[in-house]
Amino acid sequence: MSFDAIIAALPYDTPAIPPPEGVKPHFDNPHTRGPVIIAVGTIMFVLVLAFAAARLYVSTFVVKKRNLGDILCLFAFLGSFGYFINVCIDVHLGQIGKHEWNVRLTDVLAGPFLISSGLVTACLLSPTLLLAKIAIFALYLEVFRPFKWMRICVYVGSAITTVFYVVSTIGFIYLTVKKPGESWQMHAISADSMLSQKLFIPHRAVGLGIDLYLFILPLKAVSDLHLPLKKKLEVMVVFLMGSLACVASALNVYYAQRLYTEKDVTWIAVEITITALVEMDVGVIVACMPAFSKLIHIYRPSLLPSIRSSNFRSRFGKLSNSRSDSEAGPPSSQGDGDTEMAPVPSLTQYRIMEDGSRVPFELNHIKSVSTHIHADTPRKRSEDDQIHLKKEIWQN
Repeated sequence: MSFDAIIAALPYDTPAIPPPEGVKPHFDNPHTRGPVIIAVGTIMFVLVLAFAAARLYVSTFVVKKRNLGDILCLFAFLGSFGYFINVCIDVHLGQIGKHEWNVRLTDVLAGPFLISSGLVTACLLSPTLLLAKIAIFALYLEVFRPFKWMRICVYVGSAITTVFYVVSTIGFIYLTVKKPGESWQMHAISADSMLSQKLFIPHRAVGLGIDLYLFILPLKAVSDLHLPLKKKLEVMVVFLMGSLACVASALNVYYAQRLYTEKDVTWIAVEITITALVEMDVGVIVACMPAFSKLIHIYRPSLLPSIRSSNFRSRFGKLSNSRSDSEAGPPSSQGDGDTEMAPVPSLTQYRIMEDGSRVPFELNHIKSVSTHIHADTPRKRSEDDQIHLKKEIWQN
């Protein structure tokens, strides 16, 4: 007798797993945590939608130029939305969020639920995490480009992340698709299905390592800046959001271990689902934070300090000149006697970086000065004569 025939011969009210001693299965309206998943997922969706929309608006109407990071964020947002819809389907089907002894065996082994919780999840989870994390790497490359070590770390990290998630996506899809001649019920207890569950733990552990790597990189870069402590903290706030992704990823590893060792799969799947949603959504939010902050600064400058990518680059641009970062010195005046020069630009200037790119920067406003060269008469009170020095003078 085939496995499908055995399942069909069982009583309709057979629970998916035996209940604990003294507990009676309740198939009709049992306690479920499905609404918790929907509530958390809805909150995260609203947040990620706001941040993604802000980035799209800034790139379209403010900067009027899109880059790779914008495209990655858009597809990562679409992937997270698709994953959330798939979770809602799992909850609507009635299995996720309940104790498994309160779920009929025929419902757990139903084809739509197996496809949604297995194959569709394999098609969405890893690709969405990949897009979100590569978008963050692209942000680091844009903001911290003057740091050579950061560029190397971004390229290496992006390559490792891409290879890992591409291979894992292909592997999980292969393991979760039923083979020719198999039914979805037969495949659910096959060796491939068991292997996919076993590999899920190291998969999430490697994801945690990548999240920690993404979290540490900007903190090191910001600590190297010659900025007041208050300014450094303002910049770090943008990237500290990544700590939430690390926490969610760590919890996901913990519950993945429980999912493999314990029998109550449909109950523990709540924590697995929520932490996965938070991890991917926080990744998109971090990648969109500078654009969101810039939008707030434009329309509501009193609500949030300006933390814009252009301001980041203005700080970083001062770290390098045409020779090297280490050779750069502070601007100084040169001349005979009491020569004084100070730049007071009113327009955005551009610095030529080591790789030939033009990076915009703004000089801080300073008081107007008068320039005296070989002056024999006493100096008068400094006034703004609207003549501004637009070149930088460096003393080596």
